[in-house]
Amino acid sequence: MEKKQDYSTGLVTIEELEKDILKIKTTIEKMESEISNRQKEIEQEKSKLEGEKKSSHKPMDRTLRSARISMEDVELDRMKAELAQYKSQIARGQAEFYRHQAEHSQHEAELSSAKAKFGQEQAESALKEIVLAKDQADAAKKTAEIALKEAEVVKGNMEIANVKKNQLVIHLSQELKASLKEMLDQLYKLQHDSQEPLTTNQLSQTRQVSISGHLMQDTIDGILELFHAPA
Repeated sequence: MEKKQDYSTGLVTIEELEKDILKIKTTIEKMESEISNRQKEIEQEKSKLEGEKKSSHKPMDRTLRSARISMEDVELDRMKAELAQYKSQIARGQAEFYRHQAEHSQHEAELSSAKAKFGQEQAESALKEIVLAKDQADAAKKTAEIALKEAEVVKGNMEIANVKKNQLVIHLSQELKASLKEMLDQLYKLQHDSQEPLTTNQLSQTRQVSISGHLMQDTIDGILELFHAPA
């Protein structure tokens, strides 16, 4: 995120405020476009993954993809929170912009009043501009407050969603690991059954299955480590 301009000092000019507001608006447009594209990609991936759930083919691959989608959801929520903060920032900038305009109009009104030769009509016109600028400043301030509250809500929702997604991935990984351990235990018993020993070909096949199972076990441990969960 770009460094926020401090508008509380009153030292910035109207021209500087206009430049800052334009720059932030451009950033917001880019972020909204990026968020929209990321949202479409995630929804497409979710739909594709949902369609594959009925198939038993490559369950481990689907689990890893589901974990990646969950992490992308969290990143998308983070971007939304950042966007809300940008909107809050631009609302504050606009409020300060209108405040500068109000002060400028106030000076104009005082000058017009001091110079009676410019007439009463000019003073009344300047007074209307002051009222309008102040109304705009109040409206912009309220918009900034609403945007800040929305940013806080989005941030809270993002944290809750992140916890739930992490718990889901950890639960799925632990379930897979438990089932895999049971399968490997059964393979071990078959390989070392003295009463009904396996043939050479059967032993070779069970060893290959055992190797693949342990590799999958390492993959699951890696996922659990990624989410700081007990293996």
